[in-house]
Amino acid sequence: HPAPSPTPKPSPQPTPVKPSAPKPTRRPGKQTPISLPKHKPVTTVAPASRGMNYDRTTDVWVYFGLDGMVSAANAEHPKGEPRFDRLFNFLDRRAQKHIIDACREPELHPELKVFRADCWILDFQKFVNGKGRAFPSVGWSHQYFADELSAWGKTSKKAKDLLERGVGFDDNGRLAYICFHYRIQVDRMSGGHAAEPDMRAWDKYVANLNARAPRTAKAHHASELWAKASTELRIISSTIQVTALSNVVALVAVMVFTRHWRLALFTFMAVVSTLSLLLGFCVVVCGWDFGIVEAVAMIIFAGFSVDYALHVAQAYHHCHGGSKYERTAKALGEIGPSVIAGACTTVGSSVFLLCCTITLFTKFGVVLAVNMTIAVLYALVWLPCALMLFGPVQNTCCGTAGNWESLDDGQTDNSNGYVAHE
Repeated sequence: HPAPSPTPKPSPQPTPVKPSAPKPTRRPGKQTPISLPKHKPVTTVAPASRGMNYDRTTDVWVYFGLDGMVSAANAEHPKGEPRFDRLFNFLDRRAQKHIIDACREPELHPELKVFRADCWILDFQKFVNGKGRAFPSVGWSHQYFADELSAWGKTSKKAKDLLERGVGFDDNGRLAYICFHYRIQVDRMSGGHAAEPDMRAWDKYVANLNARAPRTAKAHHASELWAKASTELRIISSTIQVTALSNVVALVAVMVFTRHWRLALFTFMAVVSTLSLLLGFCVVVCGWDFGIVEAVAMIIFAGFSVDYALHVAQAYHHCHGGSKYERTAKALGEIGPSVIAGACTTVGSSVFLLCCTITLFTKFGVVLAVNMTIAVLYALVWLPCALMLFGPVQNTCCGTAGNWESLDDGQTDNSNGYVAHE
């Protein structure tokens, strides 16, 4: 019998690989909070303010019961003594309802740019309703209302702070005024022209609010930005009148000193041109808004600008005899070095202002240096050219005297008594 063939060994089966369990994923809301370093404080940014820091936004207060400030600031009243609206009566139920409705209303007007409203009266209404009493109410006395406010102010520190800022009583214990605080997305460092549209928007809103309000709840709004903008706008609006008046006074003064209308006219034109170039430098070259600094500079530097041109015109007036060219050359030789020296000392003094950190002083130094430079150029370049071309050849106001250029050497002009000489 043949030998049996060996039984083949079964091939080893591959060991099944156990699938790895998926890595656990973090559920939303279970992330580990990231703590910021303590040396990097986070700046609070106003909601939807698009990058405006909270401390650059503007405070606006809406008052019920105040007509404004009746006196200047003093020790007892740092912001002025208030003037109360004697017809204001918060115990009137119509006034209460109107004020409650008006508290949140500014947030519904996009043009007012409100992103935060401290409507403490709504929290006070919830407090009173929680005690089972109605508000707005009828029949409350001033003392009872004051007691309820005091009880609500003790419920939290926020309520206490809002109560201290939002309610005022007179000397008789009568509720004199209430106010609401709003935070708006307007830069509190804005100039008058930039803040004027927002201020007018609030004026229009308060006027419409008072049109439908009872007489016992008329409102007024206030802000430090409004006060600054109003002052700046009044100064700017009066700049044109004041600048024109100062130039007219300068024209009359030059007429008195030189006793010739043509010299006075040339000096006046030099002053006006200097101020025009100065204004163009501030607005166009430097890119500044025409604010209070520029307005005051236009008024002050009108006197600085007339100084050098007046010296040259007066020197031309005192140079008797010769042609217009000779009189102009002699006037520049006599007064030119003094004018240049005076301009150098004035510009040199402005260098110290340029090193200041306060923007007001820096601007004033720049404007002073530029004004003196332009004034010297007009006094020593433009004005002499005008005198050589169109300058008077006689020293009378009416121009009826004889012509100096028509006289020979040593010849006497009997019409005015002057003697022509080289």
